[in-house]
This record gives sequence, C-alpha cells and structure tokens, in this order.
Amino acid sequence: MDSLDLKNFMLAFRPDYSSLSTWDEYALINYITRSLQTFNISGRPKGIKSLPALPKAKDLTEKKLKY
Repeated sequence: MDSLDLKNFMLAFRPDYSSLSTWDEYALINYITRSLQTFNISGRPKGIKSLPALPKAKDLTEKKLKY
C-alpha cells in the first residue's frame, strides 16, 4: 500500500471516538482487518479529500485589542 492509499484508507475508515473508546484490542484489530478488506474490494478508491485547512484566526491578545 503506497502512502496515498494509506492516507485515503485512514480518512475513509477512521472510527469515531465513542466507538473506539469501547473497543478492546481484538475489536480494534478486527475493525481494521474488515475495513481493509472493504477498501481493497472497492478498488482502493482514489481522490478522497480531507477537509480544507481552517483560515488563520485574528490575533486577539490583550495588547492588540482596542477598547
């Protein structure tokens, strides 16, 4: 699996925290194994994009605020 495939797999099959926090080691390995099988059967989909980067927030430190 090349780095782009790995990135796409991790983005597509990342479990949510509430599920992950209840799994033991066996359940986690089982989830990864089943997810990888699904990923491979579906032809290792390309083009899965992550969310765009957030814009830089304004500096709101006390020194810069005008009252």
